[in-house]
Amino acid sequence: KKRISLRVEKMVEEGWLEEVNKLKERKIPLNSQCFKSIGYREIFEVLEGKLNLSQAKEIIVKKTVDYSKRQMTWFKRERDVFWIKGQDLELAFFSALRYIKEKTEGDIYDK
Repeated sequence: KKRISLRVEKMVEEGWLEEVNKLKERKIPLNSQCFKSIGYREIFEVLEGKLNLSQAKEIIVKKTVDYSKRQMTWFKRERDVFWIKGQDLELAFFSALRYIKEKTEGDIYDK
């Protein structure tokens, strides 16, 4: 939840309100695909004065946490999920490549 909260804060700082405002200015309808993504409708409601930013962020974090839980439930049913944890993207990339090579030796690369 903490990581999700930090990510929402960063998205706001990096111009999420401005992005949604451009959609609003272009009169993109609320039933369009872009507003089905978590947070876009809430940010739109901030711009409309229906929510304050703090309320919107709280709702976005809750919806994202709920979505994350549903994803984890789905992944738990998958048999061959290989989790890579860590902050080092390069190490994660090479760990994934090593895993794929070990699991698929001959299946993908030798065709």
